[in-house]
Amino acid sequence: MNNELKWGIVGVVLIIILTVFFTSQYSNQNNKLQISNPSVNTIQATSVTLTLNEIAKHNQPQDCWIIISNQVYGVSDYLSSHPDGPQSIISYCGQDATEAYQTKGGRGKDHSREADMDLEPLKLGSVNEKINLSK
Repeated sequence: MNNELKWGIVGVVLIIILTVFFTSQYSNQNNKLQISNPSVNTIQATSVTLTLNEIAKHNQPQDCWIIISNQVYGVSDYLSSHPDGPQSIISYCGQDATEAYQTKGGRGKDHSREADMDLEPLKLGSVNEKINLSK
């Protein structure tokens, strides 16, 4: 074997060794950071059963749950987006709003399909269902 080939092989082996070494050092540092500050990667979940008593606790605009057709929705973040304004929902926080939803508060027919689609991502679960809430 000539000298250039030998030095080339030594160089490639050295690069591989250094790459493995620095990769493992980075991985160890990253693991130490995660262990020293576990709250960074931890989401706490709290189990809640969606009873009528539990739903009734969420009766303020900043914490507003409503029931529509036996489904529970967390609507606090939606209040300001409602076309008729937040007041049309706030009076139902912590309560069953099925009739109001189906009659647009006594002023008309059922809400549109678009309104149903707006509600879907706000769904927490069904009445009496046990769910996990992230904190």
